[in-house]
Amino acid sequence: MPDAEGSHGWREEVLRQLDSVELFPGPPNQNYPSASVRMSGFTGEDEWLLVFQTLSYGRPTGTFGEDVYAFGNKVPEPGFVGSREAIEPAAGGDFWSEDDEERFLPQLAGFTVRLGGAVREFSFSPSDVAAAGVAEEEMEPELAFIRTLAYHVGQDVLLKPEELLDFVGRPGLNLMFRLDGWRQPDSTEGEKPSDLPCFQAVADSIALRRPVALDVCATAANTHWSHWTEFE
Repeated sequence: MPDAEGSHGWREEVLRQLDSVELFPGPPNQNYPSASVRMSGFTGEDEWLLVFQTLSYGRPTGTFGEDVYAFGNKVPEPGFVGSREAIEPAAGGDFWSEDDEERFLPQLAGFTVRLGGAVREFSFSPSDVAAAGVAEEEMEPELAFIRTLAYHVGQDVLLKPEELLDFVGRPGLNLMFRLDGWRQPDSTEGEKPSDLPCFQAVADSIALRRPVALDVCATAANTHWSHWTEFE
């Protein structure tokens, strides 16, 4: 078994790549308020890969998108990889009215959308919406929409592991762990990912090819959208 540094020096490489990113994946982003985030660690015989997914509402474009960031020893340019529309109107439909008001049309009580190319129908009761932490009267309808969907069917909205590997061009790796929350490094205080116990545990896990102390990532996790509403 490799030591904590990893047989290929992976631990330090993971932290170095994460420290070097200019804009760390995840909230806050006023133009792209988030609905959910995910971090996945993959390994292969001689390869490691760390992928971040962020689901958000794009105010400038009026789209519900997934941004993907990848880091790894075989990723040519670590960082932002690309985006895709994660939630789309059903064929022949639209998210906004065609009048001057451009009202958001889907109602959480019942609507139809396309997820991953498949047409899906959803109906959420007031208690379903409340369970997602969403207060419709205090939130833009677009944000209530994507955050309720992310809470209840997030596994169908974000790319699944095999799809994610294809998206970043690194198929065939093995999923080792998945995290749905962590504490963002505070760049205003000069904090780097390598300063935080969570990312140290992530680097250790990748170096050892097995999850190590990842429970620490739940400590003071702040990537849930509710921590960043003041920036919206």
